[in-house]
Amino acid sequence: TAILELEGLSWNEYQNYINEENADFDTFIFRGGFPELTREQDFPLDMFFSSYLATYQERDVRQLVNVTNLRTFEQFIRLLAIRNANQLDMTDIANNLGISSKTVASWISVLETSGQITLLQPWFGNYGKRIVKTPKIYFNDTGLLCWLLGIEKENLKSSPFIGSIIETVV
Repeated sequence: TAILELEGLSWNEYQNYINEENADFDTFIFRGGFPELTREQDFPLDMFFSSYLATYQERDVRQLVNVTNLRTFEQFIRLLAIRNANQLDMTDIANNLGISSKTVASWISVLETSGQITLLQPWFGNYGKRIVKTPKIYFNDTGLLCWLLGIEKENLKSSPFIGSIIETVV
């Protein structure tokens, strides 16, 4: 038995599919790495990502953890998007949403387990510090991240989030 974790398309895979001379890095960032969005370049992103989020919340999240208020969970995801590529402060997130830090930790675990986010532990020479210091949070798909942040392709480069988005791609 083997479990294969498939990630979104990489820049190289995107270039190979689109044809290298037609590949546009901004489009790759904005649309993300979902294969269907690469195959169907005219697929409306708003419809795709809103349906993806609704399906994810209603089916996957409810199976993994008891989320009683999906609206609060969606606000939680959007708040995480704003904090992408920053240190994860669960207490601040909990205070902003009026939920417990324990709930935030549970929801973070669900997002990480289901492949939506990655927590990057800091590097220190001291191994103990690596374990206890605060990780940074990254969304695994820049298309979903841009959609959650309400960024349009025309505004991508002027967005105040461009630095964190580029950091996420890297």
